[in-house]
Amino acid sequence: MEDISFSIYNIISILTCFVGLFYAFQISSLKKNTAIDNRYFISYLLVLSSIVFLFFIIDLHLKIVLLNLVVVFFIIPLVLLSTPLMWLYIRKLMSYKQKRKTIIHFYPAIISSVLIFVFGIAFILTKNKLFIDILSSLVIICLIPVFLIQNVYYIYISVKSFITYKKKVAEVYSYSEEVDLSWIKVMISGYIVFIIGIVVVNNLDGERKDKVQSISSYSNFMQVKVLKKLDIKTGDKVTLEGFSNKSLNGQFKIEKIDNKTFYIPKIKFKEGLSSKNGYVISINKFMSTITNIFFGLIIFIYIIYTGHNALKQKGISFSESDDQPEIDDEIKDKVLPEGQALVFQKIKEELLGIMSSEKPYLDQDLNIFSLAKRLNTNSKYLSQVINQDFNKSFVHFVNEYRIEEAKQILLTKNNYTIEAQSQMVGFKSKSSFNIAFKRHTGQTPSHFIQGNR
Repeated sequence: MEDISFSIYNIISILTCFVGLFYAFQISSLKKNTAIDNRYFISYLLVLSSIVFLFFIIDLHLKIVLLNLVVVFFIIPLVLLSTPLMWLYIRKLMSYKQKRKTIIHFYPAIISSVLIFVFGIAFILTKNKLFIDILSSLVIICLIPVFLIQNVYYIYISVKSFITYKKKVAEVYSYSEEVDLSWIKVMISGYIVFIIGIVVVNNLDGERKDKVQSISSYSNFMQVKVLKKLDIKTGDKVTLEGFSNKSLNGQFKIEKIDNKTFYIPKIKFKEGLSSKNGYVISINKFMSTITNIFFGLIIFIYIIYTGHNALKQKGISFSESDDQPEIDDEIKDKVLPEGQALVFQKIKEELLGIMSSEKPYLDQDLNIFSLAKRLNTNSKYLSQVINQDFNKSFVHFVNEYRIEEAKQILLTKNNYTIEAQSQMVGFKSKSSFNIAFKRHTGQTPSHFIQGNR
């Protein structure tokens, strides 16, 4: 069972690494402009794939000191890089502005790399086990408090900025199909599951507690026998507890004799030692195997989902286009409380006129920048007029006109499908049309048609 399960976990790990590299290559080759958001996501995929590979190396239990040091040197910084890269990718997609320099997000990974390198080299040169103890403490600090605090912070600002972004989209675009980054919620949620998976693999392997039946001498060392069969092998570590002799309570590497018996080297048996309250605590290998496979599948599915969506996703800019007309300096100087009201009133009148006569809302790609250009005004002013005078977001303001137009078409052009009719009035999909129609009328397009025949 152990060999089969081990092979399954290894296959999943190898596939995960391959898929991560595949999507990284696809994104870098298909999106040849290599925008910075794409570079962040490519780096994110490579980091996740590398983490999976290093966990795979750790699972092999190779007894090569230098290799283990190299794994530690890379895995800690990579783990500390994963969440910042996820955030930087999301930040770029949503045009999130932050005053802090990008390098500050990489400080934990850089600092941990330097410390691991220094103490690792010190151990190689001196062979002093003190440096290994320091490295072990450093690994624990990086993987528990630093990593958890880092994740709480970045997940919080990711969710917060996403909520802000959704509101901003409604103020700029009259459509949502190409600017809706709702899949990022899944990306964030998937990352949270990824973090939980790491915790599960490292802390919920499950412990098995077996009563000690007897202790005796074996080749001048201490032999331990339990009541039930143990799923252990030579070289495993077990924990002893419950002995009155405190020197026996702790973790020891064992040599296996049979399924119920093992001995502990370097501990001499003492005659008359009682095993009445003694217990052997070992890892539940079956549970460990299941959690490893579960964790591997989570990462595998997560990378496929995010990689697939990243290939289709476009970043959205909320800035004015280069040819966007600005308000003349003369008008800007006159925009005082009284003058501003006159300017806004003029924008409102021209807006209502153009919406009625030219019907710009029929354009599926209409946004506040293009509409402001038609009005020869500034998008910020136009947005303020729509928000204050109509008490609506841009998308809801435009959709009201589209729905009123749709009402006429639904009742007169019965030979067209609802999807075709929705596109006639400026919607890009039937689903977005249905949502907007019900929001403004309280009923679906089908019910509206039935009620007005």
